[in-house]
Amino acid sequence: MTVSHIFYSRKLVDAHVNYQEAAQGKILSYDVNDPDLNELILCTALGSKATFSYTPTIDDILDYKGIKGDKNRKHAEDTISEEEKKKIS
Repeated sequence: MTVSHIFYSRKLVDAHVNYQEAAQGKILSYDVNDPDLNELILCTALGSKATFSYTPTIDDILDYKGIKGDKNRKHAEDTISEEEKKKIS
């Protein structure tokens, strides 16, 4: 989820720059230490529910792990436990 503006402490704040982008040098228009903002973030986190229904295939997992080539791929497939295989099947 993304937001462009947030409203707290009776003010509208531009929020198009997120905290991760700020770590890369972009300027935030809000104070991450503001107690009112932190209260809003806490309420949002506690009041939100997300459901993810993605079940990766073995190929997806191996690609994510960066395993390339048939020889390495075969070895990696052999190292995945039967229980893990059942979870992703």
